[in-house]
Amino acid sequence: MQVSTESGTFSIDSFYKIEKLIRQNAANGFAEIWLSGDSPYPALALLINGVYACVNYFGTDEADMKMSLGSSDKSVIFKAGGVEWLSPENAVISLDEAVACAEGFFKNLDLPACMLWQDGV
Repeated sequence: MQVSTESGTFSIDSFYKIEKLIRQNAANGFAEIWLSGDSPYPALALLINGVYACVNYFGTDEADMKMSLGSSDKSVIFKAGGVEWLSPENAVISLDEAVACAEGFFKNLDLPACMLWQDGV
């Protein structure tokens, strides 16, 4: 699987290593982590701010875009492309939920069934 972070893009062949990377980045605060197969799409983008996350799924570059549907009662600031973005309350999920989504995507390169999704991005 191709993994992109602020440090660059590299291949990781085990979910254990991907989860470790996600949790290490979360411990540092803001993080943006992209997962994809051998081609750019489908892709999963994890926006992280400590224990909070927002996950975006991109099936193609022009359509089939989904955003996590959470039950948070507050908006959270994330960084996307180096720019701060205030998420809607209903897009915020826990870091553990984001890790579960990453694992589902790792297994089948499709929209993870681990949670509910909404149209968006």
